[in-house]
Amino acid sequence: MTAKQLIKSIKKKRGGSYAGIERALQLPQGTLRKWVSGQTKPSKAGIALLQFIDACPWLVDVADENFNFDSAMKIMIVDSLKHVKFVNGREDEK
Repeated sequence: MTAKQLIKSIKKKRGGSYAGIERALQLPQGTLRKWVSGQTKPSKAGIALLQFIDACPWLVDVADENFNFDSAMKIMIVDSLKHVKFVNGREDEK
């Protein structure tokens, strides 16, 4: 996926603004907008970061909590439970 596609996918999955995502990830203001518009291109590390965030959008919430371990565990568990449903007393992935 391109940077533009990854950013649009992330935005669709988690909502919010580019500014909020940039602030949580400590990216300079306007970075995501510039990547989407093609004004600048992310480094390979930037693409890898976008791929991680696209796969696990809750990581932005972890970053927003200053990478606190306990908060990260809570955020991960809550997100995981959103993707599990219980059928006949047992768990099935959605």
